[in-house]
Amino acid sequence: MKISDFEVGKEYAVMTHRWDAPDGSGTTPGIPMRFTVLPAQEIGRAVAFDGEATYLASAMEVEARKGFLRVQHECGRVRLVHPETLASATLIGV
Repeated sequence: MKISDFEVGKEYAVMTHRWDAPDGSGTTPGIPMRFTVLPAQEIGRAVAFDGEATYLASAMEVEARKGFLRVQHECGRVRLVHPETLASATLIGV
């Protein structure tokens, strides 16, 4: 999938691709999720976390995130998802 397949503010039901463990131990099935696509954060608003503290993200970090969707899951958690990890997406509602 591509970023252009998604619209900010819309909710989607998605399924991730299944993948084979690199050590040959087996295959992980795709995982179903629901999330709402959020707008990307810009320089001066985007934050990063280094494991101890939260700080404003650098311009390089913000640029690197442009290939990802910023999403909010049903539980409220916000994270980045790369669209190529998604096997399918269905718009929920209209």
